[in-house]
Amino acid sequence: MTRNGREQEIEELKAGLARLRGEIAALSHRANGSAGVETGEKSRTDGQREAGNTARNEADEQWADVRKSFDGVRNRGEQLLKDLAALIERHPVEAAATAFGLGFIIAKLMGQGGYRDKGRH
Repeated sequence: MTRNGREQEIEELKAGLARLRGEIAALSHRANGSAGVETGEKSRTDGQREAGNTARNEADEQWADVRKSFDGVRNRGEQLLKDLAALIERHPVEAAATAFGLGFIIAKLMGQGGYRDKGRH
């Protein structure tokens, strides 16, 4: 390789490195939330940032409301289970008879519990 060929190759490498530096700088600026001046892009305006912050705050408030509602429903369900357990403890015979009766009715409705079904197979 001649000296001119090496110099040309070095110049091409320098130009490629300069382009790479520019691209890295542009990516860095985008990652930080602002566009780089070197890329020629407009930076986010204060209005856009404010709108983004407002939307984020509203989403956070809605999430807090959903979480509060979920917690209320969960607490109500836990209370109902406690009440049911107390009722079963107060009336164990009636609870067992009710459970048996419901199981029998469900089995009949599903076709699994009758003596009439035995001859149909």
